[in-house]
Amino acid sequence: MYAFDPNETIAVVTPIHALVFLKEVSVFKVFVSVLFLAGICASSLASEEVGTQEQISTSTEKTQAPATRNHFLDIGTGLGLDYGGIIGINVAYIPIPYLSFFVGTGWELMAFGWNTGIKIHAIPEDSRHVFRINFKIMYGVNGATSVVNADGYDKVFLGFTPGIGFEFMFGSNKSNGFDFDLNFPIHGSDLDNEIKIIRNDGATISDPLPIAISLGYHHEF
Repeated sequence: MYAFDPNETIAVVTPIHALVFLKEVSVFKVFVSVLFLAGICASSLASEEVGTQEQISTSTEKTQAPATRNHFLDIGTGLGLDYGGIIGINVAYIPIPYLSFFVGTGWELMAFGWNTGIKIHAIPEDSRHVFRINFKIMYGVNGATSVVNADGYDKVFLGFTPGIGFEFMFGSNKSNGFDFDLNFPIHGSDLDNEIKIIRNDGATISDPLPIAISLGYHHEF
């Protein structure tokens, strides 16, 4: 049994705690910089496409709406469960505008994190909509424990996680977007048992929160 020092910091790491830990590591600053540059590049590309989609009718002299374009592939990067852990990437295949299959992989403090699942898109994944909403269910890493100076308590836990996502799209084809997701991890008894073990060993530890937030950027093809 590990002898805990009362002055040590001990915490349960679940996805909602990710931003707290990222304040202490330089990877957060790197990610924010990359996300900012990605947004600038995407905006620049989008501005170059403006004007190429419009057609003017010679008889009515009215602008015709561009044809709807369906997207089939989505690649993004971000923070949270949708990206495998604290920080990572997400790739989705979109066979039809109302359905997609995705996998996210990333860094979960002490181990490799992943999640895979399915999304139902209430608003289709196409070039017409600026705002979209989706509902998902995924399976993978949705909880972890970490104790300072006691690696034996560093563990990740698997489970199902339902959630709801919001996409804010931009560009002439609505192919670039920012993502905000609310996820509701379903933790199993293995995480509860590990928390009890850590507390019985003399540590003060927080319970996992019921909501996990994901933030990210993606591009669609």
